[in-house]
Amino acid sequence: MLLPPEELKAIANNALDATFEYINGTTNSAAISLLPVKAQLAGPSGMNVVLQILSLQPACTTEQLTQMALGLLSGEIALCNPPPEAIGLMTPFMQTQLQTMTAIIPSEVTFIPGTLSGTPQDPRLRLNSIRSAIPFTPLLPVLFLFGLTVFAVRDLVDWLTWWGWSFTIAGVSSVLIGLVGSPLVGWILQLLIQNQATSLVPPIFIASIAETTSAVARQLLAPVLVQGALLGIAGFGMAILAMFLPKREIGYPLQ
Repeated sequence: MLLPPEELKAIANNALDATFEYINGTTNSAAISLLPVKAQLAGPSGMNVVLQILSLQPACTTEQLTQMALGLLSGEIALCNPPPEAIGLMTPFMQTQLQTMTAIIPSEVTFIPGTLSGTPQDPRLRLNSIRSAIPFTPLLPVLFLFGLTVFAVRDLVDWLTWWGWSFTIAGVSSVLIGLVGSPLVGWILQLLIQNQATSLVPPIFIASIAETTSAVARQLLAPVLVQGALLGIAGFGMAILAMFLPKREIGYPLQ
């Protein structure tokens, strides 16, 4: 009720941008701006939220109305549903209270403090270690293929068969990761947020973060999808070619 879906999505996108800037080392902290929340809270949207909360409460008793009338000057309002004729008298005081509360709210909230930077608790240290190891990961399948060549390959047909089916399996696996990876990442993140967040977090905010994360994962996995498809096609072609080539027979001398 306080923020329209477009502004919630913008806040989620800004939070993700700040997170990626922190991960990439552009900044040493990550914060989310609360200026849209403050602007809406101090305006008509904030007043509508207060009136909606009061309308869900039990009707005010005579004693509560008396306390409310006495407390208007001090800004104290009982949490009950007042009659319509009393709302007009309460509105100016509630608006004053909202403006006071809005001024207290900080303009931004830091969710990754800069004090973690360079300490053992800095999550970027482990991430940088993983990034350093990633360029060497293609060497593992290459070494495996050369091992197959040395110990299992005896002729061209064997080479096409072993390498062809290996490329095909790797290509199909990469295509599946490229197709399923982005929605799976978004679904897992949404599930984690729902399990960790309180009931005050709007579902549309959670869905917006999951949607944006899925879009980022889709962009990251796009090369994996294309390269996997090319690798799978090449491997399948090698395997098919091996089926049509005559296999050389190895003769053994008679004893």
